[in-house]
Amino acid sequence: MQDNCITIWLNLPEFIVERVRETAHHIEVWVRKASLIALCPQCGHPTDAIHDERIDDVWHLPFGTKGVRLWVTKRRFWCVHPGCGQRQPFTERFESLDLGQRRTHALDRYIYRLAQRMSYTDVVKELASYHIPISDNTVRRVYQRLAQAELEARPSWATSVIGLDEFSIRKQHTYGTIITDPQHRRVVNAFEKRDKENVVRHLKQLPHREAIQAVVIDMSGSFRSAVEEALPGRAIVADKFHVVARVIEALDKVRKRVQKAKPKGEKRSVFRLRYRLRRGREKLKPEEREALDAFLKQEPELRTAYEL
Repeated sequence: MQDNCITIWLNLPEFIVERVRETAHHIEVWVRKASLIALCPQCGHPTDAIHDERIDDVWHLPFGTKGVRLWVTKRRFWCVHPGCGQRQPFTERFESLDLGQRRTHALDRYIYRLAQRMSYTDVVKELASYHIPISDNTVRRVYQRLAQAELEARPSWATSVIGLDEFSIRKQHTYGTIITDPQHRRVVNAFEKRDKENVVRHLKQLPHREAIQAVVIDMSGSFRSAVEEALPGRAIVADKFHVVARVIEALDKVRKRVQKAKPKGEKRSVFRLRYRLRRGREKLKPEEREALDAFLKQEPELRTAYEL
């Protein structure tokens, strides 16, 4: 009864549970494939001629506060079909994990979901809390493999507008490039590096390139150059976020210049206005708008910059 409950909890129907042991940090489960036969990868015929077997450890989804470690019996079979060209014993295949892999597909999907909302380093820390060993590089490989599979599984839509931006893989160290489809609100592609050569190569590989009429970029010179080479003649549009950021930056330069010219006792009052200057007037409280307008009447240079 206990083994049946554990089999249901593992959600790995191809296995039967032979033994369970709980340690301070892990739940260890010994399993083997329920089927007594295997299909030859060469000819596809079934065989029950076992050559040998070994036990490998494989990590599965955590349970509660503990990591789950599977001890999987892996058998090697001989193909006895007379017309088969398989001359060496072969290892049986599993639905739940790939050959040579030390993680189940379920754990890889869990890692992928974590990596969608936190950094690779934080994923490593999260799994370490369950005493599941994994490296940053492994998390990155799992994420990239499953993300690529997800992209390939999505239907391909022709779009007239694409977006091009950078994203952080390792903050302040490594950056990648993301191509988006703003019309259908989806990611088209994401890849490491942001240099012109790589961006050009991926833009040229886009499906339905002939339908693209405009590219939205983050005002990067290398992105502009890449678009002009890979998609000549398309309109290049600076995205709203970066345009507004540049406007706020220019306004803040004027504010700092006005602040610097003020006597020492008045500098603080100008400094405190920086957030009101950056926010839209519609987001300010009535008393904040009145205070801002009163100050701008006394500073024509800053008022002109603000109104622009």
